[in-house]
Amino acid sequence: MKAKSTLIAALFLVICGTSGEAATGSCDAIAEQVGSAESRGDLDGLKRLYERANSSQSGCGTTYSYCLGRRIAGAYLTEAYKRAESGTSESALKPLLEQARAFGNPWQLLFALAEAEEAGSADDRARFDRAAAFYQETINEIKEIEIAGEICPGERGALPSKKRAKMIFSRATSASRLAMNFVVPPTMRNGNTGGIFIDSFRGFTPSRRPVPVTFDYNQASLNPKGYSAAAFLLKFLKIKHATEIHLTGHTDDKGSESYNCGLSRKRLDTVKAYLEDGGYYGKVTVEPLGEFVTVELDDSSRYSDEERRELNRRVELQLVPSTVAYRKGRTCG
Repeated sequence: MKAKSTLIAALFLVICGTSGEAATGSCDAIAEQVGSAESRGDLDGLKRLYERANSSQSGCGTTYSYCLGRRIAGAYLTEAYKRAESGTSESALKPLLEQARAFGNPWQLLFALAEAEEAGSADDRARFDRAAAFYQETINEIKEIEIAGEICPGERGALPSKKRAKMIFSRATSASRLAMNFVVPPTMRNGNTGGIFIDSFRGFTPSRRPVPVTFDYNQASLNPKGYSAAAFLLKFLKIKHATEIHLTGHTDDKGSESYNCGLSRKRLDTVKAYLEDGGYYGKVTVEPLGEFVTVELDDSSRYSDEERRELNRRVELQLVPSTVAYRKGRTCG
């Protein structure tokens, strides 16, 4: 897995600049010194300037201090990018990225942290839990700027394209699926559900959502993570007042086609029964697809063979009305 290249790509993204709020008194001097410290890559100097800007004597307003913090977080990202280019490992860069969070949480930093976590040791399965949380925070941070508008100059212009938004969503759902535990999607400031359950962001509207409902091995019974995910799905559907949903069930390619079709049907029946028993009164249609439709990944080389098989063992949600895309090719019938 070429983890370093993905991390470098994340770090290379442009961070926002400082606020347009007027700086007065000693804050003017701080503003001048920030640019100089940035050009030298003087992170300690930037930290001291941030502390000065937040003092009562600085004359800096809260918006200026907020944007200065995000600018300093960007300086940490730039330094991490430089170190990654020179061969520093992702594990060695994580402390630097974590330090940046003391100043601000721009989406570029959150995305870089998610990538760094996912690139960790293959023996550390909990890395996917941490990555899933950061990916979902990334989605929310992007959406918040879309909703409220930019606070710091340059924020809107630095938002990702629709294509990159789709990639971030794909990695968020994959990390959530591979996580040891169900990572609860974060709530937006307006109270809406975000993360992998977000309606849309940057023009990307997920038509199908791989929901991290998981099962006991080779069984149709929910495991502890699966119960948590199913409970959240039930809550989400009630909040959305969804009157109709479509669920598709998928397996890996181990076993016979007929067995996999039967297993995916039983698992869908389990989820449907859980939702209905929990008080969801909308229409639920199910479509078992077994091994016939593999999961869509933006970069399959990021995952091991076993991880790809696990990602294929999934339940996908479509909110209706929606185009049911799985009508072509072979199906379970």
